[in-house]
Amino acid sequence: MLAISLVLTVLGSASVRATDQIQSVWQTKDGLPETNIQALAQTPDHYLWVGTTGGLLRFDGNEFTLFNHENTPELPIDDIASLLVTRTGTLWIGTAGGGLVRHDKNGFRKFVSAKQGGGFVRAMLEDKEGRLWIGALDGLFLIDGVNMVRVDDRKVVHRLQVFSMTIDRSGTIWIGGPSLYSVRGGKLTEYPFHDSKAQTAIEAILATDDGQLWIGTYSGLFRAPIKEQSPGTFTRVSDVEGAIHNLKAMSQDSVWIGTVSRGIYTYTHGVLKHLTTPSPLPSNEIFAILQDVENNIWIGTLAGLVRLSHSGLSVVPLSDASNSDVQAVYADPQGPVWVASTHLFRLSGGVMKRVEIPALAKVHVQTVLMDRAQTLWFGTQGNGVFHQSQGAVTQYAQREGLENGFVRALIQTRDGDLWVGTPGGLYRQNGHERFQRIRGWPESSIRVLLEDHAGTLWAGTEQGVYAWRQGVLQDSPVTRALQHIPVWSMCESSDGTLWLGTVGHGLYRWDANDQHMTILSTANGLPSDKIFGVLEDASHRIWLSSPNGISVIAASDVKNMDAASRGRLPLTFYRVSEGTLSTQLLGGIQPSGTITRNGDIWFPSIVGPLKISPAFTSKSSTVPIVLKQIIADGRSLPVKDPMKLAASVSQLEIHYGAIKLKSQSELRFRYFLENFDKRWNDAGSRREAYYTNLPPGRYTLHVVASDLSAPEITSEFTLSIVKQAHFYQSLWFYTACALVTIGLILLSHWLHRRRIEREFQAVLRERSRIAWEMHDTFLQGCASVSSLLEGISMTNALSSGPERTLLDSARSLVSATIDDARKVVWDLRQHTLGHGDITQLTGDLVAQTQERDGIRIEYVIKGQRVLLPQATAYQIVMVVREALLNAVRHANPSKVRLSIAFTKSDIEIEIVDDGKGFDMNAPREGSHFGISVMRERIQHLDGKLHVESAIGQGARITIFIPLGDIPTKAIHHD
Repeated sequence: MLAISLVLTVLGSASVRATDQIQSVWQTKDGLPETNIQALAQTPDHYLWVGTTGGLLRFDGNEFTLFNHENTPELPIDDIASLLVTRTGTLWIGTAGGGLVRHDKNGFRKFVSAKQGGGFVRAMLEDKEGRLWIGALDGLFLIDGVNMVRVDDRKVVHRLQVFSMTIDRSGTIWIGGPSLYSVRGGKLTEYPFHDSKAQTAIEAILATDDGQLWIGTYSGLFRAPIKEQSPGTFTRVSDVEGAIHNLKAMSQDSVWIGTVSRGIYTYTHGVLKHLTTPSPLPSNEIFAILQDVENNIWIGTLAGLVRLSHSGLSVVPLSDASNSDVQAVYADPQGPVWVASTHLFRLSGGVMKRVEIPALAKVHVQTVLMDRAQTLWFGTQGNGVFHQSQGAVTQYAQREGLENGFVRALIQTRDGDLWVGTPGGLYRQNGHERFQRIRGWPESSIRVLLEDHAGTLWAGTEQGVYAWRQGVLQDSPVTRALQHIPVWSMCESSDGTLWLGTVGHGLYRWDANDQHMTILSTANGLPSDKIFGVLEDASHRIWLSSPNGISVIAASDVKNMDAASRGRLPLTFYRVSEGTLSTQLLGGIQPSGTITRNGDIWFPSIVGPLKISPAFTSKSSTVPIVLKQIIADGRSLPVKDPMKLAASVSQLEIHYGAIKLKSQSELRFRYFLENFDKRWNDAGSRREAYYTNLPPGRYTLHVVASDLSAPEITSEFTLSIVKQAHFYQSLWFYTACALVTIGLILLSHWLHRRRIEREFQAVLRERSRIAWEMHDTFLQGCASVSSLLEGISMTNALSSGPERTLLDSARSLVSATIDDARKVVWDLRQHTLGHGDITQLTGDLVAQTQERDGIRIEYVIKGQRVLLPQATAYQIVMVVREALLNAVRHANPSKVRLSIAFTKSDIEIEIVDDGKGFDMNAPREGSHFGISVMRERIQHLDGKLHVESAIGQGARITIFIPLGDIPTKAIHHD
């Protein structure tokens, strides 16, 4: 994009003035098919439409989209002659020989062909009733519904050629052609135009709100008042020369006049201005003029498309300067602005003039200072300091103590001393003729000097910031925080806050009252971390210059900011790389910015001093966000909402943009994919969102745009996205998989149960075999012994005495053994798994033991009893039986205590006797393993058995049986 400065030159090469309009030009290298721009229009969606001889363009402020006969069949030819947007938002396209085409939300549609009349459409107009009038080279037409009806009467007008049309405030339509015509109430009237110097053809016509009718001819511009729907006497507008091609009413009652070879004239309240090539126009042949909703002026020329935008910025070029690199800008207390560049310049009365001082003729001035005596000091590049007083100029260099002649900073402190900062140290002059170097000063290049309200002298250097007070370098939180950080600018605001601009580390703010340091950077919205200049204006706003622009922030916003939040500050940003302002700001030499008495802000740049008028305010507003393209796996998809993606899509690109016809360089974007992203993605100025391997589902893409100058004003766009699933990702597939899994589990369970049943049957068969064997061997043997003992008892041989007692005991023991054996055989033969009550079984066991052995047994039951599986109950009763038998037969106790306690999680059994006890550490005889058997039975139930005993102190057996994996049944009491 070519940028040309819009500057109005004042007579004389020694002085120039500048305007604040930024001009930009687009040509073929910027996306135009051809540079001949014939028509301009803007639709309600803010798109700019550009008609060229090479096709129709749609422009969003960032890029062009071309429509021509190759990609749009509805456009018969590429030569676009006229454009009109109606109140309904429909775009009508008049071609140069191909008829009429319309465009709306449904796309392009050919309305009428050249064969039906109106082939070359020069002008279009919508009247107050919403009817569309078509002016062509072969007549005047009115669109009635879907038909185009000829309006001109060939009996009255042999051949009406329409070049332009306008409508006045009464609704009368005025037509410019070979003559002047009007249409009112369906009646066409001709008004012969007579002027001795004018050719009869009327190329342009305009009715303004003040009741004037303007007509442009090949030989000049004329105007006349409209009286009772008729034109009065036409008078020539003087000073407008050349053939008039078009007329356009603009804001502020301004009329813009486009000519064929003389550029543009603007007529505002009787004041005529002339814009011509080479600045701001690339060509003097003007075909179209448009003012958009953002108040940009668009101009269609033979050599390209031009945009004029108002800005608060202006650059003042320096005349007679080999280059315009400005080192410093200084506003002295008297009002003039001094500019130090290749030469010395002074701005006074709005005119920039070169200052001729013979002593400085061959000296490069870098900085300027006016002291309290109203005398001037000039710091130079290598030649020391020059002092101008009462017309005399004195140089201070090495002989006067200024060992380093490269002066970057000059300051006069309140005590009247003059301080000079150089790359080689700090120097002071306190009323004497010589300068004194400050000894002990760090060897660091000084960039800026500042005296604060407390009298401390601050020096910003390439290695940090230093503080000097009462002849001593001071240590402070500021000097420690900025150690080894380049500091190029400083400012103390009216409340005593110290602002320090660094190169690469952002802006530091030191509040001496709160003893708090705040650091601002690009993370907080600053456009750059390089701060060349810092200024405070009368409204307590802080102005920051950076290489690419100027930022303005309110000091109160920074003070109230939570430094830990890293929030974005509201700021106004002036970009200096747009159109006219294709420049870069400079810094590193004091002063790197200044504020004049009338509030204008000045900063140095590579093309001249840059002025900002704070009175200019640019209103920020929301900008429409548009979806431009969706690319899935490298293939472009039709743009629609909702967007459906095939299951096979793995890479997704979403291209979006904004419609802003002014520069979009300050726009910043962020996006968030709902149901996928965890947080917002900061895209910066990038206009694409990328996603890989999105899972199937429904998503909503949110795109938000904001401007650097007003980050609080945002625009949002949403897009629904549906990602389809593969068959193996569908619900029915998951359901089928779940059913198959459940089936496999059930089959596995059935097979497992079947295997267990087979194993159980095998155990039952083995139990039956053991029962048979016990019945046929052990029980039969015991029965035989019992029969022999019964036979002996029936004889009278042992009728009394100890032998009889032993015999009876043997008979009882054998009988009991047979009963136990029968029970075991019965249990082995039992094929059902029932439940048993251990309290009842142990109760029976206690009763039998007391009756048989004559021992008193205390039996206690605690807790809520439960039924246990028969196998479990049997194991527990056998352990209790063995414990009681051991106590009765071996311990010779006087009493035994048996307690069973039930809890929700376990069963605790305790057998305690007061017998003779035994030594736990004594070795056991090989034939006695009752305790080992008891422990094994309990361990089989995942329980624990604990034995405590000592000689003469009885014994205690404690049994813990967990109920976690044991299927129990509650005992219901009637």
